Amino acid sequence: MKTKTSTNTLSGGLDDVGPADVDPTTRRIDALVSALDGHQVDLLVSDDRDLLQLAALRRLAPRTAVLMGARRSLGGSGLPLTVLLEALRRQADLGSEPLAAKAIEAAGHSADLVGLRSSGAPALLAALDDFASLVPADDSPVRRGFGEAWNQSRGGDLATLTTKLKTIDDDRATTVEACAAATVIAPSPGEGQLGIGLDGPGMHLGSDSAWTRLVDAIGGSSDVAVARRTLEDMRTLTASTRRAQRLERMAPARAGLVLEYPDPARDGDVEPARDFARFSRQFLECHDARHVTLVIRGKWDARRPGSVTLSDGASLPVVALARCLRGALGHRHRGPLAQLVFDDPELLRVENAYELRDVAYVLMATVPEAQPVTTQWLTQRVDEAVGRCEQRAADALETTTNSIPALEQVWRRDVAVRLAKYVALPEPDEAPAVALQAIDLRHLGGLCRLLDRLCHRMYDALDDELVLAATRAAEGAPSLLEWINRVQVEGFMPFFRQGKGTATTRDLHDDWGQLYNWISGSEDACAESGAPLWIAPSFTTDRSPSGPGSRLRISVAPRLPRDYRSLSFNQDVALHALLTAARLLRGPDSQPYWRLISMGLAYGPSQPRHEQLERLVHEPGAAHYFVPLGAPPSMSLSIEQDQDGYELRLTSSESRATLIAQRSFANLEHVRDSLEGLGYVMSGSMASGQGFEYVEGLGAGLAEDVLGRLRGELERQREILLGTGRCREAHLALQLPRELMPLPWELMQLPIHASGSGLEMLAERFAVGRQMWTDGGAPAVKRDPKVIRVLVVADPITNQGSELPGARMEGREVQQLCERLTEELRRVVAIECDVSIQETLTRTVLRQRLRSGRYDVLHFAGHGKFANTLDQSGWLLSDGWLTGRELSSTLSSCGAPPWLVYANACSAGLIDDAAPSQYHGNVHGMAEACIRAGVGAYVAPLWRIHDDSARLLANEFYRLLLLEDRTIGIALQRARMRVRKIWAVRRGDAGLGDISWAGMVLFGNPGARLRESSG
Repeated sequence: MKTKTSTNTLSGGLDDVGPADVDPTTRRIDALVSALDGHQVDLLVSDDRDLLQLAALRRLAPRTAVLMGARRSLGGSGLPLTVLLEALRRQADLGSEPLAAKAIEAAGHSADLVGLRSSGAPALLAALDDFASLVPADDSPVRRGFGEAWNQSRGGDLATLTTKLKTIDDDRATTVEACAAATVIAPSPGEGQLGIGLDGPGMHLGSDSAWTRLVDAIGGSSDVAVARRTLEDMRTLTASTRRAQRLERMAPARAGLVLEYPDPARDGDVEPARDFARFSRQFLECHDARHVTLVIRGKWDARRPGSVTLSDGASLPVVALARCLRGALGHRHRGPLAQLVFDDPELLRVENAYELRDVAYVLMATVPEAQPVTTQWLTQRVDEAVGRCEQRAADALETTTNSIPALEQVWRRDVAVRLAKYVALPEPDEAPAVALQAIDLRHLGGLCRLLDRLCHRMYDALDDELVLAATRAAEGAPSLLEWINRVQVEGFMPFFRQGKGTATTRDLHDDWGQLYNWISGSEDACAESGAPLWIAPSFTTDRSPSGPGSRLRISVAPRLPRDYRSLSFNQDVALHALLTAARLLRGPDSQPYWRLISMGLAYGPSQPRHEQLERLVHEPGAAHYFVPLGAPPSMSLSIEQDQDGYELRLTSSESRATLIAQRSFANLEHVRDSLEGLGYVMSGSMASGQGFEYVEGLGAGLAEDVLGRLRGELERQREILLGTGRCREAHLALQLPRELMPLPWELMQLPIHASGSGLEMLAERFAVGRQMWTDGGAPAVKRDPKVIRVLVVADPITNQGSELPGARMEGREVQQLCERLTEELRRVVAIECDVSIQETLTRTVLRQRLRSGRYDVLHFAGHGKFANTLDQSGWLLSDGWLTGRELSSTLSSCGAPPWLVYANACSAGLIDDAAPSQYHGNVHGMAEACIRAGVGAYVAPLWRIHDDSARLLANEFYRLLLLEDRTIGIALQRARMRVRKIWAVRRGDAGLGDISWAGMVLFGNPGARLRESSG
């Protein structure tokens, strides 16, 4: 029986897809993917031979059963596309694969048509990944042989490359060839007839496969010209009629583009935040410029210090400005703006820069004494310089061996900084002079981290007469540099001259001095102490003897309106907590009781704390200033099991009473029975669509059976917590008895909105931590606030001969991250990292190291086993198993156990392990042993984590925990979301993905921070 067929033609030449310096095939694929979004077709026929490549097959496989194209043109002497389409209509009763075979047979060899099965794409890509895993990362004959094979076959057919790959590893190359042959429908593949082309430059960028990384490293660095062209544009093109119309109205694509807001078309009756959202979508999503400079026309107003006041008097909050830019840039899949320029120098403030640090590489403002910058002048300067800046930045790639994708952000930032330096410096003969001041936003995080740490130390010592006097001396300072100067000169120095002062106050004075030098210094002055904040400050020498640092403003007024308090700066930096506390201590009898008062200010239910603070400080909203000091608002969900079912209680830090209590009579035996299947799904390198559905179904059932109506209440309370303005993510502590610990609670599916629409895992909606009834079994340990010591143990050499290359790589990447963070945090805290990677490490040696009490963090990546008793659970070391009981005994007696144990210990792959897919239901035993011994938090997987995901998780987790000083719950939640985002792209491309990252769980208080254990 014939079926109705529908045929549509999508065609176009290079002129339809963008400028010549952008890889056209990538743009064609992007346009096809967008056009087919939400649709599934049986047969996709292209007249572009370049689409018969690995990247095209990977991207289009989820949207078509067969991808068909010609290795030569379909026009001319070949078969016209219209004739082919007519033949397809006549054969509509055939399935997609027979239909493709018939079309190829009808076309004959004149058109050289090739059909590719989408179902064969996963096996082919997996075979390529497997081959890539054979090639070592360092220089070796195998790696050099692959490089020669790749360069000789570049631009050719996959058959040409596989022939050469057989000289490296015949078995793996034969597997690649067989998978490719199974992917080709017709004609019968032979030598040189596989019909699958190799990826051109930029085709595979953004992929996470081992094959892509190998090709990037081998092929990408061998041709600098190709690298430059690739780096020039990595954006996507969506096939949208509205967007196409906008592009037609805009100027031709260019390397540099200057935009101005507000534009003449701005509707004064529309709320500025909505109007700016429209503006950012319209222009930032449509332009084809590689480096965008955005000029914001507006003034700073002391009555609205957190906003930009526009010409019509309306105000655009900086928070909204950053949010709109973040959304538009994210939708465009591109990096930050090159420069963001304010035409009012008063807007160059620490708080604004901190809010905008992830949406622009450079923040600029006009110099007060200079003429306001005009868009025409700025465009001319950008046009003059952008080519030279790109050339110099691209030249730096000639000596690197890193992959091109890893260098994209560095390259764009380098261009932005070079461009800012050129634009900011005025020409000697310019009259009237136009001059800009520019700061490098990559260093704003470091500045604010150090400022926060110093404010915390001052806050803790406000019962000291000198510290209180120094804080009060800085009131009303117009700039951050002047504020620090008053703390030192008018605050500390008069007491020092009188012979007063302690070691603590002198250390504080010196530390403020280091921060002063960093802010005020030029490139030369900061060469030894780290990268300078200022990009081009030299022009200010003649204009202002106080230097560029005096131009970095900050708002320290006693009363600040809501738009200022909503800035991220006030959630992360304790400056205004310090200033408000100093105002609070005006009374003569307050200072001796400061430590007691400060505890009440930072902790406890929010409503009574807010009321007390407003009465004490005589300022509405004063409690908001203390957000960086106290624990984040959180909820606790207690689940207890008894003979009749489960009793649930939900409480919140914002309320003194239980919010809701209910009973559940669910039978969870089916969940326990499903754990083996869950472990099997998670054990593979990638999960299929059925695997994802299995995980989602298990989580949905667990939530329905146990939580019931609490699902909606959890979301409502989450919205209340976020509405306090005191947190960006909601923390949730799961209080569970030992018998309920094995269940995968983090997989529970919760509604995205209180109305019930949409679902997400509990681990996605909350910063979750599992708290045991035995938490707090040992007293807290005060640690050295000036140093963080990390011990990394990865893949110890064992007598069982079961190596873990992924664990080794994870350990090395954690070590490298610590080294990078040491550079970024050196003004704030030192990081010392001891490593034992693929070395002989005995139980005695590791226990001796832990017994020293030296380490704050222990990271273990290796084999583990988990059983009902601590004597049968443990980590595999060189001379056998370090049991949970031995580990607990050592940690209990050392006096200073690590604050964090991160144990990516997995039983998969062990010789004596009967079930490689085993679910680690008893991993909580190791966690309980460590926490009872005084460890603050224990992070471990419930099942084997995919090697790539494990490395990404660990890196992002430690970056957030150590560099950004996030709570441990938020660090793990955001790390999981980062990996989820990466795998979502990969799953969308190839139909497969990884969800093993969801199994990494936290045992302990999710709202704890590492720095809070120091003092």
